[in-house]
Amino acid sequence: AQALSLALLVDPDQHSGRLGLAIVLREMGQAAQAETAAAAIPESSVYFETAQVEIAELWAEAGRGDEARALARDTATRTGGRFALRARAELALAAGAYAEAEAAYTDLIERMNADSPMWRPFWGRAQARQGLGLMAEAEQDLAAAQAIAADEPAVLTALAHARIAGGGNAQEAVALMEDAYRADPRDPQVLATLGEAYLAQGQRSEAIAALERALRRDPGSASIAARLGDALWLEGLRREARFYWARALARETEPDLQEALTRKLQHGLPDAP
Repeated sequence: AQALSLALLVDPDQHSGRLGLAIVLREMGQAAQAETAAAAIPESSVYFETAQVEIAELWAEAGRGDEARALARDTATRTGGRFALRARAELALAAGAYAEAEAAYTDLIERMNADSPMWRPFWGRAQARQGLGLMAEAEQDLAAAQAIAADEPAVLTALAHARIAGGGNAQEAVALMEDAYRADPRDPQVLATLGEAYLAQGQRSEAIAALERALRRDPGSASIAARLGDALWLEGLRREARFYWARALARETEPDLQEALTRKLQHGLPDAP
């Protein structure tokens, strides 16, 4: 950061250096200084779009989600750039603004080069469409993503989630997640979804083992701890299940999920034998 600052003193119009400084300062946790550096890049610069996206992401990290999405929208409109459009889509998806995310991903997909398509916009639009309850359309997007990146763990995980949530073919979900696990055996979300798939197929001991490995990879995850509690309860290990539900409750921040965990601690799983 010091070297970049010195370079800018010598040449204040070095916009690439100013953007690099903003990125380094953000990584160092100096958000205000990073925003100042990025904001100094003028609209005439080829680095303007990237700088504005950097500011939008800083705002999102600071809890200013509405302002961040508005800035990404404005930047995409002003520059016509796909980078800002992708940022708008991703920020909207993260905020649960599914209609906006779907529209932005659709725009991004329509602008893609047919000779070099990307899987992530289809994956993102599938997540948005699932949030809107458009499950058939989401499946089509996931199939398109898989056609582009057959071994991508994020795509395989999303497809497996769709099979499990829809009460579909649990065996297919297991096969998808075993492929994802071979591609990325260290990802805790891959391990957790593999555990869910095993559980949906009735392979409870395998589910518990996968979820335990996932929680070791991500010990702060409330969702993984909760899913491990479910698997343990269904295996008849009631005390252990309540331990992990209590652990999940201590980390969970969403009121609806807190309420669900409290009910489990009080009453267990109603459909358990």
